[in-house]
Amino acid sequence: MHTFYYTAKDVGGKAYTGVLEAPDRDTAILYLQRRNLFVTNIKKKTILSQLMDISFSRVTSADLILFTNQMATMLDAGIAFLSALDSMTKDMRECKLKSIIRTIRNEMEQGKSFSSTLKLFPEVFSPFYQNMVLAGETGGRLPEVLKNLAYYLEKIDALIKKIKSALYYPITVIIFAIAIMTFVLSFAIPKFAGFYEGFGEKLPAPTRIFLNTIDFIH
Repeated sequence: MHTFYYTAKDVGGKAYTGVLEAPDRDTAILYLQRRNLFVTNIKKKTILSQLMDISFSRVTSADLILFTNQMATMLDAGIAFLSALDSMTKDMRECKLKSIIRTIRNEMEQGKSFSSTLKLFPEVFSPFYQNMVLAGETGGRLPEVLKNLAYYLEKIDALIKKIKSALYYPITVIIFAIAIMTFVLSFAIPKFAGFYEGFGEKLPAPTRIFLNTIDFIH
């Protein structure tokens, strides 16, 4: 399977852009034509661009929280699902999340449920997220479930930040202590030992054992 970027128009002249996967270019065009779209441009995603996507683009927790909150708000306001997805991508900069939303929209337009499209992106939507959305769809309470999901994600994100903040200081102290110990053991003590022996004095036995141990480690 290959990934293709495309731009197309429907019978009313409305422009569409998106990403889809297909075995080849002709199959990708046929897929779009079956959706009553007239392709104006289509190109295969290069290996370089795929590597760039992997290396420099990811969906952050903030992105996921924003997406979940916006979907909950728009669906709760009675906006149609596809229209809500279109609205979200309208002013969004090109990024991985925008590409994901486009794919979700395309798949839902073909009749798939929202929860089933999330399975295409397990690295973004966890099994818990997928199952909660499925439960919301089944029970007809998707906007409410999405609101609860957004709240849950916000709390988890805040907790992770607190843990990282709490660990930052002791880790910094430990790294600093290791650096000092490394300096003392590798440079200060051997130089002091040489200085001491320069006076013709014999180092105490524990000190000699300690220095020999350092030499052995080196």
